This record gives sequence, C-alpha cells and structure tokens, in this order.
Amino acid sequence: MDSLEYSRAAMDLLDGTLPRDHWGLRWPLTLPLTLGAGLLGPSELTLSLPLLLVSSVLVWLAWLCGCRWSNAATGLAAGALFATSPVFASMGIIVAVPETLFTLAAIALAARAERARGFVLAGVLAWAAWACRETSAYLPVTLALVTLVAANPAMVRRGVAAAAILAAFAAALLAELAFYRAVYGAWLFRVRADLAHGQDAPGTRILDTAPGRAETWAAPILETIAASLLTPIWLVALPGLALLVIGIARHGMAPGNTEGRRAALHLAAGSVAAYLLAVGVLNLERYYYYPVVAVAAVFLAARAIAALAARRPRAGAALLVSVCAASIALSLVTRPPDAGTAERLAAAAEEYGSPIKADTKIKRSRLLLRMQGLSPTLVTRLREGDPIMAGDLVFAAEGALSPAPGWQILARYEGRPQPLPARLIDRVDPGLAVRVLGDRAQARPDWLLWRIGPG
Repeated sequence: MDSLEYSRAAMDLLDGTLPRDHWGLRWPLTLPLTLGAGLLGPSELTLSLPLLLVSSVLVWLAWLCGCRWSNAATGLAAGALFATSPVFASMGIIVAVPETLFTLAAIALAARAERARGFVLAGVLAWAAWACRETSAYLPVTLALVTLVAANPAMVRRGVAAAAILAAFAAALLAELAFYRAVYGAWLFRVRADLAHGQDAPGTRILDTAPGRAETWAAPILETIAASLLTPIWLVALPGLALLVIGIARHGMAPGNTEGRRAALHLAAGSVAAYLLAVGVLNLERYYYYPVVAVAAVFLAARAIAALAARRPRAGAALLVSVCAASIALSLVTRPPDAGTAERLAAAAEEYGSPIKADTKIKRSRLLLRMQGLSPTLVTRLREGDPIMAGDLVFAAEGALSPAPGWQILARYEGRPQPLPARLIDRVDPGLAVRVLGDRAQARPDWLLWRIGPG
C-alpha cells in the first residue's frame, strides 16, 4: 500500500505540487521516482526503474564490502544473498531499499576512512538514511561512538573523526530544516507530518509498549528471525554468529582484517540501537523499520558460508545456492494475490468512460488512470451499505453481489487459478497450502462488470 502513496506523491511532484504528507517528504525516494517518470513518461515501470538501480547498487556494494571486510568468497556470498532476497533487491517501491543503501554506505565509509573527509561523507550518508526515514536517527550516533573507540589513531584523531560525522549530519539536517522553513513556513514541517501519520492506529504511538516487559523486546526479534523473506538467511546467520562468538572467546579477537572488525562493530552497534529506537521508543516492531539488523544477518551468513566453502567447497556452494533458491521461492509464493485486478478495473473505466463503483484496488486503479492521463474519479469506492442505483457500473468478484432482474454483465475478467506451489503442496496434504500461505494459496473467482438495471 505504501508504494501507491509514494507513486502518488511522485506524480504530484511531476505535476508541480509539492508534497505535504508522510510519504511525499521522503525525498531520496520520491525525487528519483519523479525523475524516472518525467524522463521516460509515467508508468509503473518507469516509477520502479530508479528502485531497480538502487537495488543493483546495493548488491554491488554488498559484494564490495564482503570482499574488503573479509575475502572474495564472503563478497560473493554477500552479493548473492542481497541479490536474491526481495528485502534488499526489488523493483517494488520500498523506502527500506534506499535507506539500506545509505546505511551500508555510511558504515562502509566510517569503517574505512582514515581522513576527516571520509568521516564527513559518512555523516552526510547518515543524513540521507534519515531523510528516507527518521528511524535512522540512531545511525550518526552509533557511527560517531564506534569511530571514537575504533578509528585508527595514527591517521586521524578519534575525537575529530567522531565530531566530523556528527557535524556533517547536523549541517545536512539543518539545510533540510531550512528548506522546510523557506517553503512550508515551519522548521519541523516534516517531523510534524510524520507524527500525524497514522493518528491512533496501532504501531504509531510513541512509547506505547511497556519497556520493562520481556515480550516487548523478545517478540519483535523472534518475528524478525521468523519473517518468511528472511528465514533462509537467519538459518545460516544464527549458527554463524554462534561460531563467531565461540571463536572470539577462544582466540580473543574476531577473525578478519581491521576494516572488517570496525565494520562488525558498526553493524552490531547499529543493530542494537536501531532495535531499541524502533521497538522501545517508536513502537515499530517489524524488521523493515530497522533494516540494519537484516544487513548484519546477511554478512554473518555470508561469512559463515565462506568459512564452510574454505574447508568444503562443494558444501559451501550447495549451502549458498540453497539459501538463494529458498529466498527466490519465498518471494514468489508471498506475492500479493490478484495483482492484475487493478489493471482490469482501470481498463474497464477507460473503455466505458463512466465512473465505476468498486470495493477493491481503488487507489492503484486510480493511479493507473492518472498515469494514462485520465481522471482518477472514473473509479469510486463502493463501501458496504452504499446504495446501488439503476444505471450504475459496478466492478465486483463473481458471487459478491446478488443480481436482480435487469442487471447486465458487461464484461467478465478471468480470475486466478490456484498457484502451482500451492497445488503441489496440496497434493501432499490437502488444505496445507492455505494453512501455510493463507489467501495467496487460493484460487480467485472471475471479476464481473455489472450495469445495474431497474429491479
């Protein structure tokens, strides 16, 4: 649903309307969307292309970091894990993707930098992550603290390096706030928009959970580990973490080069701080609100796979292929059902040229109409209990309405058969697919376009 809001904000910006809401003010996401639609013409593909580019850069950066922090095998594994997990590589319009790119780039620079300018750039990248989402407020703080402890004192004073990160972040943030003051008349315009987002909806109230209760902290991390799109990575990352801890206990230092150990400190500190901020303060419990935790898991898994491959090359390769294949399979079976319904609704509205009442896919069909230069009011929302009058056009799933005499079916749109993975699962145990995959495992009925006649 958020992807529709970002797309709508990008279209508003393309039309010359400055955004004023929670989604539109996330400039590192909305500006590339607007640029793509402006250069290539508005469509779902052109809106998605900038995110495909961001995902590609993120995969490349993961490979590069793995190589620099450990070895070529770790880099290969990290790149492959990033590339096959839709959490990190996706054409979907997801704010976590650019946020993750800026976070990883900031950590990589802070771990490598030996001059003040490198730390300044890390601070600017931390601001870019913040500009994607304020949940990245932890990042400049952890970057500075780890730098204060682990920077190379022979090349730059640690205090200077930490101050450079914080000063660069503060300067970029001040420039952003000054923009809001000049354009919107309020320094904290974006912050206020975010605080108003969600109103009293669950997950939007600050300090809503009880910080003293164990389940406040345990439940979200368990859900993160069990999240379907991350499960294959965590199944390798957790044993890898255990082996790393055992190795440190035995030998007193984590394996790898100095840059890699600094990066590990940044990832660990960032993961803890991001989790504390998102879960304990902001009441945001899903893993995509603290993506640095998933990033740390990927590099743990990549390191574990590379260590196995060093001893047993075939076993390491088999493990990497298995995790990547599992990630791809999970991304396929967890796609939202009825992905084409909005296209059918928009096409029907364009064909008949009259407003159509519908109870599903309203926002997306309106966006599609807008991209085609048509009025989004050609689709209107039909709520339960709303009257249906003679002459109305109504779009609904077969069986959802009880037709009366005089009603006419103008068009029938074929539904979706049961997905192949679900059919295969049901051959083993009928009904298992529905219990495991929910609505995504079920076949979908045809969609009908009705013209309401006199009863």
